[in-house]
Amino acid sequence: MHKRHGLTIVELLIVVVVIAILAAITVVAYNGISDRARNSRLLATIDSYEKMIRLYHADHGTYPATQNPDNTEKYVPGGLDTACLGTAEDYPAASIFPQGSCMFSGGSTQANFYADINQKLTPYSQDLHLTPDNTVMINGEGARGVMYQSDGMGAFIYYYQQGDRPCGRGTQMFNPPENIGPDMPNGMTVCQLGM
Repeated sequence: MHKRHGLTIVELLIVVVVIAILAAITVVAYNGISDRARNSRLLATIDSYEKMIRLYHADHGTYPATQNPDNTEKYVPGGLDTACLGTAEDYPAASIFPQGSCMFSGGSTQANFYADINQKLTPYSQDLHLTPDNTVMINGEGARGVMYQSDGMGAFIYYYQQGDRPCGRGTQMFNPPENIGPDMPNGMTVCQLGM
């Protein structure tokens, strides 16, 4: 009588399928955890900037303005500009973004890093290196980091998220896939936190 050694092909296939299923479950669980961690870091960053801006307002009676005070080209003449919050190192030249830019649209930079805005917030934080990894790009346009806009009387923090997601802080301004077109499978969600 022969003793059977080893596994049959069917048994081997069953083992391979079980291992593949376990690997797939692990990858999906890991992706979910990393997405939640990225969102938690983004919301913590938004909370930190909101506190800094509110403390500045409590001390000075106004918000740090992004309005053009002297009609120089530093800000949008006669209007509000959008400033990138953080440090200059947080916004290196990368992909479609020029150095110091956190929003690129219509072939040009729409939001820039301004040292004076961030210097006004420095006394209210130990570290301005708070910029999260929330870069969103669609069709050669995109946003990254955290943006700020103020006329001195009121202030807004803006941030972008990939896809259609609820805003953890603030309100959803719009979800551009409808504005860009139905052929866009992954849009971006624009969130605004007003003060």
